[in-house]
Amino acid sequence: MDHPQRFIYLALVIAWSIFRVIRYARTATARRPRPAVPPSGGGLPPPLQAAATGSAQSPLGPVETRSGLAGSLAAAGVFIAGNVVIWPLLFLVPALEAVPQILRLIAGVLANFYLLYLARAVAARLGSSQRGAADDNNPIKS
Repeated sequence: MDHPQRFIYLALVIAWSIFRVIRYARTATARRPRPAVPPSGGGLPPPLQAAATGSAQSPLGPVETRSGLAGSLAAAGVFIAGNVVIWPLLFLVPALEAVPQILRLIAGVLANFYLLYLARAVAARLGSSQRGAADDNNPIKS
């Protein structure tokens, strides 16, 4: 392929992407009429007794971690320290210079996903160790 043909294809890809983004934005902001009959067949389910009292918490619901400032700082520290180790390893080690740069970038981004998970776990563990037994909101334990 020669250069003008590449530029034409690049322009077409960019134009197509812009067209799709505008189309999805219009679809998302469009006002659509609501369905006349709800999918459940019409009747609303009766309200739950536990929801009316408001005191019971579902053990199946998401667990809120109140890690506070210490947990957030620990998570940020783990994330930053991991990045300080990962990126120099990927780009400053002479043995990896033969690997294409895009593959090293992809490996770094994927490693950051694991770092996010690790940082979240550290923050949750630090937050749970700071809470006492009196702060435990587990309705099953009594």
